[in-house]
Amino acid sequence: MKEKLLAGDATPSLESLHGVRLTALMHDLMNREGKMGAAQILGVNHKTLTAAVESGNLTPRLSDALEKVLLSREAEAFVELRERVRELESRMEAVEARARSIPGEIREAVEMESESREKGVGTASEPTERPAGMGASPQGEGPQDAAGSEQRQPRSSPPRRLFRTTRPSVVTQEPQPGDEQAFGEAWPLVEEWRGLRESHSPQGRGLSWLVGEERLRELETALIGEHELTMPPDTDPWDSLGRRTQVRWRTQTLDRVRGERVRAQWRRWIRRVLTLGLWRS
Repeated sequence: MKEKLLAGDATPSLESLHGVRLTALMHDLMNREGKMGAAQILGVNHKTLTAAVESGNLTPRLSDALEKVLLSREAEAFVELRERVRELESRMEAVEARARSIPGEIREAVEMESESREKGVGTASEPTERPAGMGASPQGEGPQDAAGSEQRQPRSSPPRRLFRTTRPSVVTQEPQPGDEQAFGEAWPLVEEWRGLRESHSPQGRGLSWLVGEERLRELETALIGEHELTMPPDTDPWDSLGRRTQVRWRTQTLDRVRGERVRAQWRRWIRRVLTLGLWRS
């Protein structure tokens, strides 16, 4: 009997907690969207929301609408979490692949360096004097002397390989050896992005700042979407899902900044008209 009472007491408490959660969701929607916006999202009359706030009780219809919104948010959060897990898994695979390739690169660099030094030593030890009996012809250096002269020319050592700290598809704020060759057609955009990123403040206001922010987002969208490059602070190449995610939120930011820039230009133009051109800031 005691166990039944405890079980009976537990059910109202869970329902009460769920009701509190739905009520908090209702207030959150009203704070963010306003009463009319929240009513439109929930598909109820704004008077229903007013009555629920005043009475503290949720009608069955309002509870069902809030339940749908809550389930929708949880589903979106689950999808985002799943995409994030997949992205982290691909990054881990890239890190493991990079770690496996490092010993081979180090061994190759050591072999190239040893070969360069051996060639340099062999060139320096070659004789510089002619053997006896090979004097110069009266009219100058003969064919044999010319051939010997060519053989005595020091051999040029192969160019040293320049090693990057990241993959060729990863853009860094600081320049790295071989950037122009690594980025190819995207190199002018990378160079412009670095200069703008260095001079552009992360936060600001005003038309000039909005113009710079718009161009920065345009460059990043092109570098990621068209040239499939990875941008800081990440140092491991993005997979296709990661690139789509990065392009999506940068495109959204670009649209917002572009709209703010257009409105700022209109405000400046209107102020100049109203002040007969005296207002310049």
